[in-house]
Amino acid sequence: MLEKNHDNFDENFVDIDQIDPSKKTFVDGDTAAVKQPLVKSKDHTFMAKVYGYVALGLILAFGVSILYPIILYVTCGIETTYLALGITSIVSIVALFVFTFIINFAVIRKGGTSLPFYIIYTVLMGLCLSPLIMVYGLSTNDGLLSLGITFGVTVGVFAIMAIFAYILKDRVGLFVGPLVALSVATLILCLVNVFLFNEVIYWIVSFAIVFISMLFILIDVATIKKASDMGYQSKNEALFYSLILFSDFIRLFIYLLPIIFRIVASSRN
Repeated sequence: MLEKNHDNFDENFVDIDQIDPSKKTFVDGDTAAVKQPLVKSKDHTFMAKVYGYVALGLILAFGVSILYPIILYVTCGIETTYLALGITSIVSIVALFVFTFIINFAVIRKGGTSLPFYIIYTVLMGLCLSPLIMVYGLSTNDGLLSLGITFGVTVGVFAIMAIFAYILKDRVGLFVGPLVALSVATLILCLVNVFLFNEVIYWIVSFAIVFISMLFILIDVATIKKASDMGYQSKNEALFYSLILFSDFIRLFIYLLPIIFRIVASSRN
């Protein structure tokens, strides 16, 4: 029987794996009632849930981004298709900002059900992607090849960054400073090239943006892994982190697509 000590009793969450089985109960001397300490256990399936939701989001987003332009083209013709895609893209971008706030504040922080909002968000992202898919993929001879290569490269880079995040763990924080510095430098180069139209600067900026996106994936995966180790396990928490990784993947895909498209087109010529 353990002796009661109010000064040393820690009411914070602790890792269940670090508690000695013989010390998992306490006795209150006033009431003689047995109390269980607050315990937050690890859920080893949390990361699997996160990646599962990311996969679902990617299927929906890319499915919509490919099918929507095809349906428009078959039913309306090429000119109407481009006009409709432009309008849809603008409306979807605005709607994405709205749903981001809804998911962050009205749903996750209030404890509501966020899966329907997550699905709507991924569909809207697919509508935003549809003009890029049409321009770089469906309207050119090498477009489908470029799309396939870009998606494969994005998956590979994402996986590599995730592996590094698992290996580096807390040391990933060392990359935050360089990430900020590189982001500022890239922004300055972008502004300079607005006036110079220099192709060398264009390529430097393009690869710098891709590298920045890779660092975001590294940091975000490490953050989510840490949350998993701390015992985060609810469905809404998994959906929240899935939204972050889903956005990281789409951002990297968008930045890689023009680069790979130009490389594929150059190799064909």
